[in-house]
Amino acid sequence: MKRISFLCALALLLALSLSSCGQIELHAVMLNDNAKTVDAAAFGARYTPLEFTYPAFYGSIEEKDGAFGYLVINSQEDFDAVFPSGAGFEADLEHETVVIYAFTAIYIRPITLEKLTVEDGKLEVMLKMKKNSGIVPVGDATAPFQRYVVFKLDKAEFTGVSVTIE
Repeated sequence: MKRISFLCALALLLALSLSSCGQIELHAVMLNDNAKTVDAAAFGARYTPLEFTYPAFYGSIEEKDGAFGYLVINSQEDFDAVFPSGAGFEADLEHETVVIYAFTAIYIRPITLEKLTVEDGKLEVMLKMKKNSGIVPVGDATAPFQRYVVFKLDKAEFTGVSVTIE
């Protein structure tokens, strides 16, 4: 009986460890899920717009004025322009890439990095916004504002970025 229990526990641990493999590649780290220190003008001059594909009244993202897209930072010049001195972000751009995803939000809920992979030359990012735990989601909505999600990853070559927020 102990042997069967041990084998079942071992099989469960193996299944759990394999299920998480490949979800976060390239040693990605979330630096900030609501960066207030991004220079909006410098970001706006450099970012790549994305097509707004979320359904109407999606909840966490709105198609409003402001940037909706991403910026991949590989140079110190871009890093210094987008993050003013004292912003609190550090990156070794010889070995790391910084990505900023911008959208108009109505919630201030925390966001976590759930999945990051490079497939067919495209960086695929899945972010998850914390859900309200109440039956009626009240108390955490705000007027629409520009939100910047900043993360860094090992240096990698990719030609585009796809970001999904759940």
